[in-house]
Amino acid sequence: MVKYGGSVRFSRTLWTCVDRVVETSNLVVTQWKLPRVLRERSGERVLEKFGLQATARSAIRTARNVVKDVGLEKARGIGGLLPLARISENHSERDSHSLLSKKLGLALPIPLSETPSEENDGEPPKRFQRLSMVDWVRYFCKHNHWHVLAGLRKPDKVREEKIWKAWWERYRIHEPSHPIFAAADANKIDLCKTAGVLLHGDEGRGRRRAAFFILSFHSIIGRGTLQSLGKTNKVLHSSTKKTRKPYLKMSLNFVGHSYTNRFITAVLPRAAYGECDRHFYDALSAAYGDAKYLETVGVEDRQGDRRFLCLLKTVGDWPFLAKAGRLQRTYANSIKQINQAAVGVCHRCEAGFPHAPFEQIGTRRPAWLRTVNASSPFAGMPWPPAVKVVENTERLAEHYAFDLFHTFHLGVGKYYVGSVLAILSNLESGNVEQRFQQVTAKYREWCGRTGHTMFVSKLTKDSIAWEATSDFPCGGWFKGDLTTTLLEWIESLEGSVMDPLFVLSMDATKSINLFFRILYSEGVWLSVETAARTGQLASKFLRRYEELAKKAHSDQLTLFAMPPKLHSLHHFAIDLLTSANANRMALNPLALSTQISEDLVGRPSRLSRRVSSRLVVQRTLERYLQSCHAKWVAAGLLIETASK
Repeated sequence: MVKYGGSVRFSRTLWTCVDRVVETSNLVVTQWKLPRVLRERSGERVLEKFGLQATARSAIRTARNVVKDVGLEKARGIGGLLPLARISENHSERDSHSLLSKKLGLALPIPLSETPSEENDGEPPKRFQRLSMVDWVRYFCKHNHWHVLAGLRKPDKVREEKIWKAWWERYRIHEPSHPIFAAADANKIDLCKTAGVLLHGDEGRGRRRAAFFILSFHSIIGRGTLQSLGKTNKVLHSSTKKTRKPYLKMSLNFVGHSYTNRFITAVLPRAAYGECDRHFYDALSAAYGDAKYLETVGVEDRQGDRRFLCLLKTVGDWPFLAKAGRLQRTYANSIKQINQAAVGVCHRCEAGFPHAPFEQIGTRRPAWLRTVNASSPFAGMPWPPAVKVVENTERLAEHYAFDLFHTFHLGVGKYYVGSVLAILSNLESGNVEQRFQQVTAKYREWCGRTGHTMFVSKLTKDSIAWEATSDFPCGGWFKGDLTTTLLEWIESLEGSVMDPLFVLSMDATKSINLFFRILYSEGVWLSVETAARTGQLASKFLRRYEELAKKAHSDQLTLFAMPPKLHSLHHFAIDLLTSANANRMALNPLALSTQISEDLVGRPSRLSRRVSSRLVVQRTLERYLQSCHAKWVAAGLLIETASK
């Protein structure tokens, strides 16, 4: 724990002020209730609205109105309120940052650095502020937060080192060719003091809905999931009900606010990417440079011990992987027209070529299996920035990992659920709108009875992009939880619908639901038995999907399309079965999943809409550090002390 200076009374009152600003659509507040202020000062709760929703000018205007309402004498007793009210609105961002971050210490003390960039056609390089991964690690070491990377709630140096030692022993069996082990064998690095992390990138929506790029990193180990912590009532496979060793826990990184377990290193609006996305690659190059430094040099902690960081994989949705890795074989190569030449769709293998069709999902021995790492998915120079950490280009393709969340919940699952909803609608009476109304009524009744959130007010043909029966249905939503909830509801219909296609789909639904229930209840590593079980379930879903597609085709129905993401899911199934057949533990596919990172992406993206467009990168990072401070305090990682 670290005690941090700052005014507790000021921060809590400020969040209350700004909360009222947000509730009134950022208008000046004229009505203020003193009892509410007193409740906030007593520590009932701390709001974070300043960092996420309100502009600095709104906070300043609200502070002025609070002073008017409570009087100058009482306002003096609320630390920091008068200085905020006196800030000029002409320099609201600059001066409020100076007050909050520098004077009151209400921001994480991580300095802003700049992205390295070379001259272009004689023009001076354009650099952007960023948060260096090295500075993040220095902060962890200086303020005793290394335990966050080990998935612990409190510092425990001995336990942290034993956890990482055990983790690397298992990872060595999983990926023995990783260069980190050669460095460890040469005594260049101590694996007990080395944390394994993942780099994640994605675009949110900034000002005027323009893309806003967020680059972050996080530990592969965390505090678990709600299922693994026993906070749900799911019926699980027996292999998940085993005695665990809590001392050497290696759990998934899904619990806690994303500001406390994901760490931003760069942000960039789409308009600033530059020619040929130059500055986008500058941000990536800087992050990989940091990772190389942390893997080879490291950072000293307060006791003089050197701590290291090893970047294991780069994760994200498929478009990000394709762009960041300059991949030549991606989903974009899938056939879209008759007589179009088939080319590769996967950077890990040659699936998509005529000799290795990616649609071959009903077997555990597909033709593409023997082509894994057989050829390079890169065009050569220029190589992607990741060559800084993966110098052996023959291993470079493995560095870009598929994400199970985008693969299924925002990919295959949307096609599958869309087709099943189309089947269910055809079993109702009336026109298409009336049929979907009846489907919606059943879904709403089930959600109300079971306590699930609907996420949508109604299900329509537009919900599954089904304008005509000649179109393949596909879920049009962008929330993965809706895919999960609809699959749970579909499973609850077992025995109530006798349509042949639906009966066959029920087998697939039950398999994929159990697959995810088991994975969410497990840690980072799966036992041989669990790896075999989950691999079989994923394979069963793929076999049933193939059968459904063939039967729909024979019945002249445009259902169950074959998107390239089916191939990504096939990779997950094959990898699990391969580990089980080799009698070794498997890495949980969810360890590389990006649900929480997606949550992080949305927060600073929304935050960027509330700052100056001229200094959007700098101001967004400053606001982000302020928001992080509030969340770290709420999580108990920092202790605020009243100002003297």
